Amino acid sequence: MLRALLGKGEFRFRLFRYYYAIFLLLILTPTIVASVLVHTYVVGLIEREVDKSSSILIGQSASDTDKLVDELQGDMIGMLDYPGLERYVRAREELDRMAVNEIMTGLFNRLQALDDHALAGYAFLFFPESGLVVDSFNGHFDQSMFFQYTNRFVEDERVALRELYNGRQMMTMSAPMEIDHVQLLSRTLLGSGEYIYAVVSYPFNAAVPSAYLTVAIDTAKLQRQIAIDSEPSISTAVMNASGDLLAYAGTRPLGGERLHEALLSGGGAAQSVAAEGRRYNISYDQSSRYQWTYVAIANMNQLRQPVATLRTGSVAFVLFMLLAGAIASYYLSRRVYTPIRGIAEELAVGPQTDGELQASKDTEFARIRRRSSLLVREHKSMQALISGTAPVVHEHFLGKLLSGELKDELAVAYYGKEIGLDARSAGPLAVLCVEFNWLPVTASWTETDRSFHLTELKNEIGKELEVWFCRLREDQLACIVHLADDASTGPQTAASVLVRQLQRHTAFYHAAIGVGGAVGGAWQLHVSCRQAQQLLRRRRLVSGVDLCVDAADWEERSPVDSFLPAAKVGQLLEWYRAGQYERMLEDVERLLDEKIPSDAPAEEVRLLCVDVLNTWLRAMAADSQADYGIEHSATLYRQVQACATREELKQLFRRTCGELAAAETEQPPERFAGVLQQIREHYGSDLTIEQFARELNMSVGHFSRSFKEAVGEKYMDVVLRCRLDAAKRLLSESDLKLDEIAGRVGYLSRNSFIKAFRKQEGITPGKYREQTS
Repeated sequence: MLRALLGKGEFRFRLFRYYYAIFLLLILTPTIVASVLVHTYVVGLIEREVDKSSSILIGQSASDTDKLVDELQGDMIGMLDYPGLERYVRAREELDRMAVNEIMTGLFNRLQALDDHALAGYAFLFFPESGLVVDSFNGHFDQSMFFQYTNRFVEDERVALRELYNGRQMMTMSAPMEIDHVQLLSRTLLGSGEYIYAVVSYPFNAAVPSAYLTVAIDTAKLQRQIAIDSEPSISTAVMNASGDLLAYAGTRPLGGERLHEALLSGGGAAQSVAAEGRRYNISYDQSSRYQWTYVAIANMNQLRQPVATLRTGSVAFVLFMLLAGAIASYYLSRRVYTPIRGIAEELAVGPQTDGELQASKDTEFARIRRRSSLLVREHKSMQALISGTAPVVHEHFLGKLLSGELKDELAVAYYGKEIGLDARSAGPLAVLCVEFNWLPVTASWTETDRSFHLTELKNEIGKELEVWFCRLREDQLACIVHLADDASTGPQTAASVLVRQLQRHTAFYHAAIGVGGAVGGAWQLHVSCRQAQQLLRRRRLVSGVDLCVDAADWEERSPVDSFLPAAKVGQLLEWYRAGQYERMLEDVERLLDEKIPSDAPAEEVRLLCVDVLNTWLRAMAADSQADYGIEHSATLYRQVQACATREELKQLFRRTCGELAAAETEQPPERFAGVLQQIREHYGSDLTIEQFARELNMSVGHFSRSFKEAVGEKYMDVVLRCRLDAAKRLLSESDLKLDEIAGRVGYLSRNSFIKAFRKQEGITPGKYREQTS
């Protein structure tokens, strides 16, 4: 129907839905929420008021009822104080008939006085020893006459009566009992009723009483007493400790068992119970003197009738608002659609792409959005491309400045502005070059891990200094610091900030900082960078962070000869041939500790250590038992360059010396035990001799010779034997095909496996299986 009203066009209907959704969100939804909140508040208010009023009313009713029962108890105790009763109990056998009749008449009159109580139905006095009953209606006669003829009970209630008239009782209440009243002589049924027996024994403290005064509380009177006439929606009841209902006023939707269950489950607190499709709030008030509980049952459905009326009105209001919103949305969508259609028609006049021609059936807004989206996508892709390449371009530009390729002030200012790096390019600047020596703890780090670590370091430095960064080498980072115009922040001040930040991470590397001088602009950065790198070449072998500031003290440092004398080289060769490796190591350590000054440049000390290693490697090359390849030698040279302290150089020489001693003293069988174990466990894999030679730092030829000397077999013979032994086990113990067995024992094809098996065993695998089966 809405489409028919709006006319043709999906876009018109979308506009209508858009405005209608706004109406729902901004107007109708708050209205619904407010209605729900009001409904919830009213319901909660009614429930709270019901709980409050129920508690007040039931409390008042309970207080009034307890007062009446207290009055009844007082009247019963006053009646038992009659002197004639005490006289009759003590000397009943001694009294003559006239005296007995006089006492009975007095008792009868006093029992009739009890009948006038607001709750009493009738009263009687029961003497269990003599079986005599004095009734307020018929006088006195035998108990069998009273309990069987004038007052008839059911059998279960007779049992309850026997328990009631046993032992001391003080205002003990029975459960409600149905009692039929019969005329003594005519046996005519005078009426029936439900009564609660209230019993007081006499004497009061006697364990075996002589008499029991009983007042039958009429439940109808008790019901009228507890009824709340002003609140027809609230029913009341009185319930004893066993859950028996003593009286019930009003409608009766809940039985005594349900009320007692709710009392026990809630611990006496108010409860909400559903029954017969209705909900009831139950309040309890425990009598302070008697073993019963007053109950108020409020019919919440009846009390919530105003809420239902309010809910109906709210629904009607919401429906009206829905209709009003539909009309307003229709009007607004028509107003907005007209200019959009005009814009779409104007855009359609220009050239169209193939995609637009195929989508000519789209809505006007879709065509406008397609054209604008194309422009936005092109802009975003260009922006993303520029943003992604900006850091690379900046670093490339800074690298050209630091290398001296760009020195012209105008060119630097122009290019810096083009790439967005013109800020502070003309102010005082200084280059601080940081050289890193990564510690062994970072050996497992990838290049990405180190880049992340350096990025974190850059961020920490950037928080304290205005700085640009440029990676000169893998282990060298240039920090281009912007200095203050008033000279309050000089190169050394900036260097102290770098020292503090670098010292926080000395667990991962040793570092040296070369501090370049201040220059007047970015076009002179190459001068400061060259000064910083020259200072780095004079760094010392110290742990932590070494700050290289001034070159004035270079001339005062003692020179270090970077090459060993010929006599020392010959001495090292003699010690090696004699197997005196410890002496060789002691000589190197003494050289590092005593003969090289503590302020010697690290570069010169490393060159001297490289010459020592060259001497050792020449000695090893001359020994056929120790074969160190070019790859291992290059590794040693790289390790020397990575050492930043004297202690690291000592540890490197100790490891190298240990390898020399191990190559000489290690027993060949033990040396190749791991190789044999891998062959036995992985004979089915591609086991190459080059792999094991590389693991043992040997050339392939040296490994092959040493293996045969240690094991007694060639390497390939051992591999072939392990493979064929496994193949024979599979042939005799399984039904696998030859192709599967060949693949499991390390052969690429069935033919190569058969050929090797026949050459070694003299028969084919198939015949071997036949012989062993």
